[in-house]
Amino acid sequence: MVKTMYDFKEFYEIGEELSQIDDEAHIRSAINRDYYALFGESRKYLVEVKGKTYLTTKKGIHTKVCNALRYSNNSTEKYIGDLLFYLIEIRGFADYDWKEKNLDYFEKVFPKLKEDVKKGLDSLNYLKHTNTRRDGIMDRNMKFEEEFSELNKFYKMRNPERIYEFINNNKGLIKLLNEAEPYLISKFPNGIFELQKHDDITGEGYHKLYVNIFVDEETFNNGFMDNIHEINGKLIPLEKELNLMMKFILMPGVEGY
Repeated sequence: MVKTMYDFKEFYEIGEELSQIDDEAHIRSAINRDYYALFGESRKYLVEVKGKTYLTTKKGIHTKVCNALRYSNNSTEKYIGDLLFYLIEIRGFADYDWKEKNLDYFEKVFPKLKEDVKKGLDSLNYLKHTNTRRDGIMDRNMKFEEEFSELNKFYKMRNPERIYEFINNNKGLIKLLNEAEPYLISKFPNGIFELQKHDDITGEGYHKLYVNIFVDEETFNNGFMDNIHEINGKLIPLEKELNLMMKFILMPGVEGY
């Protein structure tokens, strides 16, 4: 059986049901459930998303969760912490007080409390999605770094910083360069292959990535251009698919020149 994490937002729904019965016991219980909806989801967020495993302990946990959020540098986390800080007191009255607060007090504070808990839960949901997107971006960036590093094993790079930026903005180029590699090896087994970012001097934005192919004079004078045309013919379908036409150019060259 797959074990899933409990959704404390269900407490909020139970609180809604309890509040429909107009007596003090039910409204006190509704306040309790609403507080624990926000507290439970906040604690789960801090442990599961932010990695604060010390919050899995029980001693003083309400204050610890509240402070972890209140003293955060993130304004949304701080907002949720401030909500919990004032909700703790009201929940304390609802659970433990028998003479200082009465039904009039609880009826007065409950509408705002319920609204604040809803805002807090919505804010937590926003934080979870934000962190998920950020993690996804970090994963994609790490994948790109790895793929770009792999290019260095086959291609030399004349201006690596500019090549990095250009390929990062046209990520399909990595796939195209990897596709080109076996064709280049097959046609030019002794060739040297160098990447070079070429900037368009016309101002029309036709920036390109050159693959400079350096061979000896004998190879250059014996069907060299025919082989380049053949490789281009094999790569053009992928260039069209990746919308990279005219961004990837095979350039002939002779070693030593």
